[in-house]
Amino acid sequence: MAVLVPNLKYLVLTGTLILLHCAGLLALARPFQENSANTLVEHGITTWDSKQLAEMEQRYLQTIREAQGVGEKSLRLGIAQNNLGLLYLETGRYKEAEPQFLNAVSIVEEIKGKEHPTVAGSLSNLAKLYRKLGKYLESKTLLERVILIRSKALGPQQRDLARSLDTLAAVSNDLRQFDRAERLSRQALAIWEKSGEAEQVEAAACLNNLAQLLARRKQYSEAKALHLRALSLKEKLLGSDHPQVAQTLNNLSALYRANGDFTQARGYCERGLEIREKVLGTDHPDVAESLTELAALDFSEKKYDHARQLLQRSLIVREKAFGSEHPEVARSLLNYAALLRKTDEKAEAKRLEVRARLILSAFPSVRWGDLTIDIKEVRKPD
Repeated sequence: MAVLVPNLKYLVLTGTLILLHCAGLLALARPFQENSANTLVEHGITTWDSKQLAEMEQRYLQTIREAQGVGEKSLRLGIAQNNLGLLYLETGRYKEAEPQFLNAVSIVEEIKGKEHPTVAGSLSNLAKLYRKLGKYLESKTLLERVILIRSKALGPQQRDLARSLDTLAAVSNDLRQFDRAERLSRQALAIWEKSGEAEQVEAAACLNNLAQLLARRKQYSEAKALHLRALSLKEKLLGSDHPQVAQTLNNLSALYRANGDFTQARGYCERGLEIREKVLGTDHPDVAESLTELAALDFSEKKYDHARQLLQRSLIVREKAFGSEHPEVARSLLNYAALLRKTDEKAEAKRLEVRARLILSAFPSVRWGDLTIDIKEVRKPD
């Protein structure tokens, strides 16, 4: 998720906006299978057809109702709740996803035991949700447990372990543990390449995440090569209009913008935004990410009125998706405040900064740094 986050002290000196290069989630790789009531799904969906998604949801809900109606607490019920939770997660319905995952974990643990690989799959999905919700430490703890289960049960060289390592790398990046994040990401990529499966979508996601880490360290040449390789793989395997393609396009936009190539950056960003609005709908939080990146480009080119419109819309989308007290909402508030300060609207900027500070104070695990904003750096009331 690339999000625009201003460091206010830096802004005063340079009048620029900074982009946080965050690692994205794992690729949405596999379709929900016809027998998915009996198959735990971790890797996502390839179809975004609204009718098919609605049919999937109803199929899972029917399975859950049937099991609960007779007091059944079976593996089939746990798997159906896991899969329904994943569908909600990937379509941005986060509040609905959490109870499904929690119930699934409880049921699968009871039936299979806490060290079974099936439990690891459900825990992994819950960890991804917690990352989306800004609960980074909770996500980290779950992923470390997943990696331990998979290393013991399936050995050190297998694709499920690679996925978990890559997701933990993303969370480590969120927590500003950059050395650990890069080490985990490279370890995951090595597994894909050694297994001979480097042409998988999940491997492309790993390339994307490593590229984000390298871009954050200003290693732009290697980052660009990895992003372009990831883009080519995703387009080949998922088609040119898939949301995961849009994610890499957004990351490429950020990379080119950081190098001052605004024309190329805008082309990537606008294409990514078009895909997300078409496939995910205008209220999906990933659309807010693209809007924020486009606003960053407008800011860089002194198109402040249009940037304002984009940031306002991004804030509305995030508040609707996450609620009013989420770190992503705080980021949107800070981005908007930075623009307001640039246009000499200091009183309103200060109000937004104070609100952002209150939100961030409730997330002690969120560690902002050089490319983000540290809690102590948020402006206090004058």
